Amino acid sequence: MPPVARRESEEYWRSADVAFAHAQPNTTFAARLAAHPNLACERAQLKAQLNATEQKLAELERRRDEARALAERKAERARAADAIDAADVAAEHANHRARALRESDRIAGQRHGFRKAFQVPHGYDAKPLGCGVGAAPFAHVPAAPLYGGAATQVEDRTRQNKDFAQRMSERLAHEDALYAAVRDAPATHRRRKPPPEPGTNQVLVTQL
Repeated sequence: MPPVARRESEEYWRSADVAFAHAQPNTTFAARLAAHPNLACERAQLKAQLNATEQKLAELERRRDEARALAERKAERARAADAIDAADVAAEHANHRARALRESDRIAGQRHGFRKAFQVPHGYDAKPLGCGVGAAPFAHVPAAPLYGGAATQVEDRTRQNKDFAQRMSERLAHEDALYAAVRDAPATHRRRKPPPEPGTNQVLVTQL
């Protein structure tokens, strides 16, 4: 070994802690700590700091787990609220379509009855006040003066039919307008209020 390196090595081994540690290799660690109270005190301080750091780490991990669980519960509640809103909107649309179909069927039935009642608007059969297909207009009315008797009944029935046809036309037009308003009305729904946050005085439902 060169003289410089040997001298530096000897100075190094002369240091207090290293010299003590290597001069007594057979002594136990407890005996060496007892012989050096400064090392024991420093070790106790480091151990206390380590315990405090471990406690802080455990607290941070616990808070992290709680925050993660809370975020998952919030996301689950948000998804459940969105699903409930979508179901409400779908149910409202279905009810809207059902009402529109029922209204359409009712109007179609009334129109069918109206057409069936007036399928022969220009002719009467041989019976007074009767309607029939293929009958000549006013076949039962005598050619001689058209007043009184059958002629009067035919005129009354014709006037009644015209009045009824006018009323039915107005009613159907009004119902068509109502049906169009119901069909074109926008679907409205109210978004449900989300559950309260933990830590409040309200009731919290943890499982949805």
